[in-house]
Amino acid sequence: MMRMGIRKIVLGLLIGFASLSVQAVTIKVIGEKGAMLFESKIESQIPSDVGTVSVLAFDLGHVDYEGDSSSISKIYNLGQNIEVVSDTEMKAHGWCFAINGQVPETMPDKTEVLNQDTTIEWYYAYAHYKDGDWIGQCVRD
Repeated sequence: MMRMGIRKIVLGLLIGFASLSVQAVTIKVIGEKGAMLFESKIESQIPSDVGTVSVLAFDLGHVDYEGDSSSISKIYNLGQNIEVVSDTEMKAHGWCFAINGQVPETMPDKTEVLNQDTTIEWYYAYAHYKDGDWIGQCVRD
């Protein structure tokens, strides 16, 4: 009787694990002027989210960063910075991300990673403010 119960438990675990797919996800970090700072492929359970996968890759790759799965504020000493261009214009620099080349309107922990050929790219960019309006966000230099 005990042996039959263990078999059912093992079978249940195998069926449960079969529904989680482990895939390789590419993570890139692009600094100022397009400089590649980090690139890695990691295996991650899919589905997941950009924030969780990114933090895992940064930790495994010993990337110096500040933040968590919901927001990254600094990578390799590049952090949030305000550049005053004039009395009516400024650029607020910080980290943005794209998933498979698309910049979502969601936070990293709310953006799903759904398939095996996913590329997550963190890049240093800015939000552009001019003459009383925000005219761009996640603009690359």
